[in-house]
Amino acid sequence: MLAGFGRNRRELSYARPVDESVIVSIVAVAISAVSLALALRADRRAARAEGRGLSARPVVELLRTSVDAAGRRFDLHLRNAGPGLADRVRVSLVNESGDTVATMPRAGTPLLPGDEPIVVSLVVSENALPPPPVPFAVWIAWSDATGDHERRPAGLTVST
Repeated sequence: MLAGFGRNRRELSYARPVDESVIVSIVAVAISAVSLALALRADRRAARAEGRGLSARPVVELLRTSVDAAGRRFDLHLRNAGPGLADRVRVSLVNESGDTVATMPRAGTPLLPGDEPIVVSLVVSENALPPPPVPFAVWIAWSDATGDHERRPAGLTVST
């Protein structure tokens, strides 16, 4: 019986390095996975930081409203408050139903960072207007180094 016990002990001693090597391998794979995850996270952060440096931020502000023969005119200041070039900038007025009622006459205006604001005039025909007050949301779309930014609210509402 002792001889059998000794043999099992030898078998166990041979099996132990295999078990330890498996554990060491698993730990090494886990460390590699964590290292890869941290590297990918750092890469995403670097890409976002680079994107922030290249992104544009068009800002629209109401300058004045007036009425003329063409209809109700909304003069807006358009500027780029971001560090990157805003290209193909398009501003439009959208009614409560989501329909575009006026859009920039010069679609595709580029805006350099830090430049003076440009004046954009959007005109809505008086015939198309219901009795006042009629609110319109200002929407904007643009492209910059981080990609195309589809039409979205500019954070400004104008009213007749």
